[in-house]
Amino acid sequence: MRGRIALVLIIVLLTPAPGQATEAVDLSESRGIVGGLVIDLGLGEQDTSVSAQAEDLPRVVEVYTATWCANCVGAEHALDEAIEGENAVVLSHHRSIGEVEDPFGTQDGDWRWEDLYGSASQEVTGLMRAAPTMVFDGCRVKVGTSPSGDSLQTDYEELLALPMPVSGAESSTLTWTGNNNSGTVGWGFSFAPAETTSWVHRLMVVEAVANFPEGSNGLEDYTTVVREVVTLNGDDGSMALELPAAWDGDDLYLVLLHEWTTVAEEADGGILSALPGLGMLTLLPILAALLPSRRER
Repeated sequence: MRGRIALVLIIVLLTPAPGQATEAVDLSESRGIVGGLVIDLGLGEQDTSVSAQAEDLPRVVEVYTATWCANCVGAEHALDEAIEGENAVVLSHHRSIGEVEDPFGTQDGDWRWEDLYGSASQEVTGLMRAAPTMVFDGCRVKVGTSPSGDSLQTDYEELLALPMPVSGAESSTLTWTGNNNSGTVGWGFSFAPAETTSWVHRLMVVEAVANFPEGSNGLEDYTTVVREVVTLNGDDGSMALELPAAWDGDDLYLVLLHEWTTVAEEADGGILSALPGLGMLTLLPILAALLPSRRER
């Protein structure tokens, strides 16, 4: 009973006030995402490689959602209409931390979402993770269901029409040798080096359609569900990968992402001046390097 009450309170908190327009938060000066190469794992045993130049890569649209989020249904339908005919990859991240109904989210996925988009979401709603939220190219964050223009679909179309921020990306490669249970994934990424730009590469294991009639928003079939988030080591490499079991069917696929962040240094060159703009996953190794070791003490 307490769990249901908590769920109702969460839904109320995530529902925007009627008529309150929400502008997208633009983070394009400090971060973004390129990539979107896809390999279908439902084909069974295979040895597959895909690659593309940066200008030919699809646009990446990320969705934060939940099976109880009634507002998400209309927002996701509006997104479907907005991207129809476009070269775009959609990734739907489901709520995990503190979740009482939705079975699809992951803790790593929620941590990543907070690290990349938490501050922008908090600026609009006071919450680090708010359903629904749509993120275009990893930098333009549209939270909630109140349109700033004529409709949500129009808002999404306008965000998709904006040019991708300049990142220095040149090309991307994704390979898979294995089957729909396990295998070896390889990746490669080339870019124009820049002192103030850093890159993190991630692999998303995605399920095309997952059926969950118990979802209280009545959607039942949930699409493009991110089942696992894997952080890759280095700009190129390979690793063995055990795949999560599909919720139902045999429709898993891989999506490769390249996330960039830019640290704007002030005139004095002090690193501490840049820290407020960085997420915790970026800060931890920096702080560890700054702290003296026991031997130095």
